[in-house]
Amino acid sequence: VVSFLAPSYNQNRDVNATRLKAINVISAVCKTLSAIKPEYYALFDDSFNLNCVGDTFQFSGSPTILIEAGHFEADYNRDYTRKLIFISYLSALQFISENDIVINDIDYYLSIPQNKVNFYDLFYINVSVIEQGIKKLINFAIQYNEVLIDNEIQFVGKFVSINNVTGFYAHNVVDCKGESFYGLHNNYPENGEIADFSIHNVKHFNAGLRVN
Repeated sequence: VVSFLAPSYNQNRDVNATRLKAINVISAVCKTLSAIKPEYYALFDDSFNLNCVGDTFQFSGSPTILIEAGHFEADYNRDYTRKLIFISYLSALQFISENDIVINDIDYYLSIPQNKVNFYDLFYINVSVIEQGIKKLINFAIQYNEVLIDNEIQFVGKFVSINNVTGFYAHNVVDCKGESFYGLHNNYPENGEIADFSIHNVKHFNAGLRVN
């Protein structure tokens, strides 16, 4: 739900005094969040790129913390996520104000799990399609993209991972129980296309926007 990073300051991802300060703050914050739910926080990739703002600050000697707002179940407005980030800010400021001595909490930091790209927004499973004249069941995922439409953010769905969802998770799963897929252009979902389809003549997505 919330991801953290003390960015690297060099290609070797070494830890100097500057980066250690950021690491110690993140460790303190994650200890606070662990009392809420240990699986709600993680670290994201620390590959070094001097063109990235956080890496540039760390390289220049300014302790830097990056925070990424992720997703909580059915919370596309990020209300619960924002709550956790607010708690993180308070925890970080409290730690910084109360700790003048130098500590080393890198072991805890390294024990924080790494983020994985293994979640989609929706799975459709047991979908009936005709492929080369043969009826078969497939699974596919839909991933939302945030698009500005008429000055409002809309979540536009696209087909991804056609029949390749093993090892992945979804926030919502729709079991079509063998019902037929009807697409806008053909009756088979295509990777990367905007979702516009129905299942057994009941409209599910229209121009990528979910109908039901």
